Amino acid sequence: AAWRYLLHNCLLVVPSFTELLALATLHKAAKWVVGSGPSCDIWAVVLSRLDMNTSGVLVAAKDVSTAAAAHAQFRDKQVTKLYLCLAVGAPQQQQFTVSSPIGDHPHIKVARQVQQGGLPAVTHMQVLASNTSVRLQQAVTALTAAPATDGSSSSRRIIAWGPVAPAATSVSPGCCLMCCQPVTGRTHQIRVHMADAGHPLIGDEVYGLQGHWLPRQALHAWALTLQHPATGQPVTFSAPPPQDFIEAAAALGLDMPAGASAFTLD
Repeated sequence: AAWRYLLHNCLLVVPSFTELLALATLHKAAKWVVGSGPSCDIWAVVLSRLDMNTSGVLVAAKDVSTAAAAHAQFRDKQVTKLYLCLAVGAPQQQQFTVSSPIGDHPHIKVARQVQQGGLPAVTHMQVLASNTSVRLQQAVTALTAAPATDGSSSSRRIIAWGPVAPAATSVSPGCCLMCCQPVTGRTHQIRVHMADAGHPLIGDEVYGLQGHWLPRQALHAWALTLQHPATGQPVTFSAPPPQDFIEAAAALGLDMPAGASAFTLD
């Protein structure tokens, strides 16, 4: 098959480049599993959603009872999710937590922001690698351009800040590879909290710094751990970062970690 999935008892797991492709893969996998042919109208129940253009592991349930048991774990914050991201600036602390509430942006419909009275949100952060020699802000000031990934000479990607990114003067030099563990599940939570911490995501067209490094936000759903609804035992599903993420990290002088299983954030 041209699509990839993992059948794990009552769960379907997809390592995908984007959620849109993952959902299409889950649909095909669900049809195949029930053995009713390509015309079968079966759709897996998605347990964990990803932002548009965020890569990584996506988990779905094959039936309603499994979905209910898994959703209860999400509701009770018993599921551990780890994300990788590439961000501007080199944090001084190796580990820190952002616990700022998140609400709707007053002027940009798709955006969120840290605001008093917003919904509670907590994200644990850990620095995996940093490079203080990179001066991304200077590239922005000079309006450096680079060819787009399609190689066309007429298509150029200008380096620029997103509309709700933090002020460039408040962002420290360098760049970093972070592991983020969201305790809550607010819309755009990691992207908003990273920007609030002064380390907006590279490639983020809303909260971060766009450029030639990669054509999307540098955010990857690395691993998800939950109690398996069928066995009650903890199980971890992980997905390696896609090639665009790996190449962007290399271009920024950031070494990728060996694997996801060794990383947990307190």
